[in-house]
Amino acid sequence: MESILQRLYNYWWNQKLRELSDLTKENSDIINQDNPFGKLRFILGIGRSGTTWVAQTIAKTKVPLRYYEEPLYHINPRLNLNFSNQKYDHTAIDYCSSLSPNHRLISSYQILADQNIPQEFLSQNFIKRFDKNFRYTLIKEVHSLLSIESLIKHFSSPFILILRSPFRIVDSLIVAQGYESFYLKGEYKNIKNNTKLKKLLLNIKNLKIHECCQAIDRYSEDNKKKVLQLLLTISVIQSLFKLMSQKYAHVLSVNYESICEQPNENFNKISDFLGLDYQENNYIFQGESISPYSLVRKTVQQNLKPLHNFSEADIGEYLSFFQTYNIGVCD
Repeated sequence: MESILQRLYNYWWNQKLRELSDLTKENSDIINQDNPFGKLRFILGIGRSGTTWVAQTIAKTKVPLRYYEEPLYHINPRLNLNFSNQKYDHTAIDYCSSLSPNHRLISSYQILADQNIPQEFLSQNFIKRFDKNFRYTLIKEVHSLLSIESLIKHFSSPFILILRSPFRIVDSLIVAQGYESFYLKGEYKNIKNNTKLKKLLLNIKNLKIHECCQAIDRYSEDNKKKVLQLLLTISVIQSLFKLMSQKYAHVLSVNYESICEQPNENFNKISDFLGLDYQENNYIFQGESISPYSLVRKTVQQNLKPLHNFSEADIGEYLSFFQTYNIGVCD
């Protein structure tokens, strides 16, 4: 249930959006199309799960395309999806199975599907391809992932959901951002407190989220507590991804590790699902870089790389902890 403050903000945000884009029910091409969101193509996954590599490879297609990379965090007016007084990702959204068509998250994606997207709406840094006579809009996003079922219900467009080992995601997050990153903190808080989500996962997968969160919060060692919170949050989100791919025909989940093992085969599969073409070996990015965000690396060898922050003993300890609550972190 949204608070009065949230409702007022939602109203203001949509008013600003209408002023910015002239998006009205009377003259909007989006609203009057027979298939208003048929152009949208989604690649979603947790940060550091390989979404950038996958999306930028797919974006090499010869099909006329617009490609936006993580737009939600960078659109204007600022997209506040939570009102916490703590330092959380402002695009972190509470879990719910459906959103209003006028919700600001839905409105954001509607604008991104528009032929005439306003220049002020999104920083140029996050527009990676902008073909004039485009056939599809490809969106790669790592934020607002607890809204996944709402998005899938609202948009009949194809969704690619990227899965990766939670340990490798956490290890990569720590390398790139350190232990102090606030990415996924808001999601953990919602997973901990959202009765509907806990009931859903308990009924379908017998995941004892409530008891697990209580045990995590009793940890005194700060970094270990943060690792446990991240592992749980990633496991829950990826459990939702798997449920969505089983439930909806326009959703395909793909394991990052499988893509690394057979890149051409899996990229062909992903491209076909999105209605795009794929040229063999498009997944290779040439050059040199030591940045943890760079695609210039032997990505197909990522499965063999040693972890920086977990020993075998550490992994065994974390696995044992989660098994108590029927949470398979490596599933």
